[in-house]
Amino acid sequence: MFIQLLGLADVRGRRVGELSQGQVTAAEIAKSLIPVVDVYAIDGLIERLDPAVRKRVWEYILSRKRHGETFIVGTSFGREASMCDRIAVLVRGSVVFLGTPNDLVAEMNSEVVAVESMNTPILKSQISDRFGSVVVERNGMLEIRSSDASAEAAEILSRSASDVSCLYLRCPTLDDALEELERR
Repeated sequence: MFIQLLGLADVRGRRVGELSQGQVTAAEIAKSLIPVVDVYAIDGLIERLDPAVRKRVWEYILSRKRHGETFIVGTSFGREASMCDRIAVLVRGSVVFLGTPNDLVAEMNSEVVAVESMNTPILKSQISDRFGSVVVERNGMLEIRSSDASAEAAEILSRSASDVSCLYLRCPTLDDALEELERR
């Protein structure tokens, strides 16, 4: 079953030295899932799988979770962590948060102003200087976290409207909260 789940059917019977790094990682995960135990631990291995296999592994974990099995998964992806009931966030070797993903996002107490511009470096500098905020560049957008996002959005538009192609407000994600914890 795990051989199919992890995409190892074609390499069954081959020596580990003949496998690609991704196949070795998949074999390690399969090995950790075979024994019947109270708690399964997969520390960071899932991140090294190709996306299709990683998706199947998460589907398996979530289906087993519905049957009462417990998994401890190490991941740096907020989307994957959001599928967990509880998370522990480690920063420089210390636990800085323990609770639910929703609790962590709620702790942020802010919104995100997302701005797209043809003059990204100039606008980024202007926003940083004006608001003293950390401006993050992600997917071609500038993002500013703020407890008063509406006021900051209005200020950006009033000062730099000609440089702004698109501006919107959004709720913070778990990835935003994790990045915030890392910066502290």
